[in-house]
Amino acid sequence: MKDAHLTPADIDRLASDKGERVLNRVFLHHLAVCPDCHRVGGFILDAYLTGDVPLDLPGHRIELAQSRFQAPQLWEQLKDLDLKRQKTLVRKKKRFESWGLAELLCRHSAEALAHDPAAAIRIAELAVEIAMLVSDHYPDDETWVNLLRGLAWAHLGHARRVFGDLREAWQDFERAEDLWGPAFADAGDVLGYKDSFLALTARAGHHPTEF
Repeated sequence: MKDAHLTPADIDRLASDKGERVLNRVFLHHLAVCPDCHRVGGFILDAYLTGDVPLDLPGHRIELAQSRFQAPQLWEQLKDLDLKRQKTLVRKKKRFESWGLAELLCRHSAEALAHDPAAAIRIAELAVEIAMLVSDHYPDDETWVNLLRGLAWAHLGHARRVFGDLREAWQDFERAEDLWGPAFADAGDVLGYKDSFLALTARAGHHPTEF
């Protein structure tokens, strides 16, 4: 059995079939002690340790964790391109339809605000583009997806507000609220976005001239 290492196909099967909790503990232990298996599925162990994936290892949570794990590599393929080329690629290449990448770009946009608000806007625009492309079934249903989309639009509105484009910011915040409100009423803070969203949109209900 020493050569029975995990493969990407094994991860796909795990994502579609829930395992027993005891077997899952053994599986997580195996990820911790086997370097070869950890290279393939270590993101699952990391997500379990942070609380992002519970012990029953639900498939949609594993899929989301995998998306987050892969996001930095996807960003490396995009970050040196101009926004037009970035948008073209994410529309054409399915691999960029990535929940984790949209989340990552939201964080990068927030980080860029302090030193380059224009760059923060471009990054947030790409986050919105990707979030709007993410399929309703990935990683769960339309409610979850709309929480992501609302968060992305809120980041774009915030970046534009800091930059001084208040009218566009107001419109972005409206889009964010339209997506976020019904989704949050249905699912609550299932993805842990609430604090970030509220911080970004704290004054979004005001007329642009009042920002």
